[in-house]
Amino acid sequence: MRKLLSMSLVLALPMVVASSAMGVFHPLEGLDPGGFNVNNPSGWFRGWQFTVNADDITVTELGLNMPMAGDTVMLELWDSSTQSLIASTGPVTTQANVWQYFDLDTSVALDNGGTYVVGIFSSGQASYYYASGLSDEWYPTGDIEYQTMLYHNNTYSSYPTSSLNGYHYGVPDIGYVIPGPGALALLGLAGLVGRRRR
Repeated sequence: MRKLLSMSLVLALPMVVASSAMGVFHPLEGLDPGGFNVNNPSGWFRGWQFTVNADDITVTELGLNMPMAGDTVMLELWDSSTQSLIASTGPVTTQANVWQYFDLDTSVALDNGGTYVVGIFSSGQASYYYASGLSDEWYPTGDIEYQTMLYHNNTYSSYPTSSLNGYHYGVPDIGYVIPGPGALALLGLAGLVGRRRR
């Protein structure tokens, strides 16, 4: 009887863990850049730097909103302290003025207090939105806190070192999760049940 109960608990845990974990958060999703200016130079990176203000933030997606359909770009996530590329996805083909999110092959845990850059990279000619003096919602201040816009004008992928404070050039975004306490507790319980069965 005890063995049957343990097996039932282990089989049920993945479903409970999934429902206990919090959803995916997107700091900019739902905001409409449709009234922004548009530019389309050749070879560029456009993104925004942010600081992490919470523990256990894990990036699972990178996203964007672009003015033209059919452009091909990469989405990139950089660590500002090391100026190293820590995640990317693409090439992706853009749709016009809709939010698109793409799963990372491997999720990336961010450090509380760390600073990162999410951006769009085009090695050719693609269109992007840009604007400044935006409403507060365009400058997140919670778990993810907007710092500045960073960019470069290269046809190759590199860390962006030029900045324009208060701007959004290109409209990239991240998707992140924070595991809920219930999910972490159940994962620990699953490990305990597994050890007892052995």
